[in-house]
Amino acid sequence: MTILYITQDGITDHIGRSQVAPYVLGLARLGFRIHVLSAEKPGREALIDVYQRQFDEVGVRWTRVHYRNRPQVFGQAWTQEITRRTAWRIVMSENIRLVHCRSFPPALIGHQLKRKLGARFVFDFRDFLCRYWINKDSWN
Repeated sequence: MTILYITQDGITDHIGRSQVAPYVLGLARLGFRIHVLSAEKPGREALIDVYQRQFDEVGVRWTRVHYRNRPQVFGQAWTQEITRRTAWRIVMSENIRLVHCRSFPPALIGHQLKRKLGARFVFDFRDFLCRYWINKDSWN
């Protein structure tokens, strides 16, 4: 079974380099088959080449869409729509049964894939309120 990992944070962004890539590479070294879908910002070709080589070494497939934020609302909506279409295509062509989403925009896509195609859905979110509720007893 291949896992589709969707992140709006590009692998070449700080979060992608410090958290997402090490996580995905570690899972792949343990034998998990992973396909990463990320939104990458322009001008990061050198970093893309570096991570593409690392992913190739452990068998991770990587599909990139162009991250857009201009015009402000429409650019982000367009990135979300292209990511959704690409995720749908990947799930259908590779018979993906598990979708792991990092952050809220990809979670909307993952939830739709769960409802429409029956894929299992893991929502990996990190935020202040989550940390508060998990550790609220230790905040006294």
